[in-house]
Amino acid sequence: MAEVETTGGGLGHHLAWGALLFPIGWVCLDFVYWPAVLEAGLLPTDADSIIIPIFNDIIAAPFVMLFLLLWSWPAWRVPRGRIALLAWDRQRPWVSGLATISYGGIAAFCAVDAVYVLFLHPVELLNLIVTIPFALWNLLLRAAVIQPSSI
Repeated sequence: MAEVETTGGGLGHHLAWGALLFPIGWVCLDFVYWPAVLEAGLLPTDADSIIIPIFNDIIAAPFVMLFLLLWSWPAWRVPRGRIALLAWDRQRPWVSGLATISYGGIAAFCAVDAVYVLFLHPVELLNLIVTIPFALWNLLLRAAVIQPSSI
């Protein structure tokens, strides 16, 4: 079974940093993505500016950050040490099932999106910079929530 060992403040600390860094990475990617889309000629000729979607994402990023902090909150209780990525807590099957459906569902959606992007314009591959780590982060959240509290 695949395991991840954490050091320092524990896994919850690292998962909280992920919730803070993903919106920042998303906004930083906008400054590369939108000029590339403009240069590729994928925008309509009557489009005003690429700064509009960039500023929209800048405004949305703090709200997304708060949502991701709430999304990762159930996983913060995990103590320092190892977590099994394929864990299943038989004593709490409802928690294991709900965590698998919610966090695993988001990871599966990201995986399907990553495959879909392969069939689009090559500039869309830039989205994988955030999509793939976000899917892996959700899998870590799932493992942290399911991890038995007796460890």
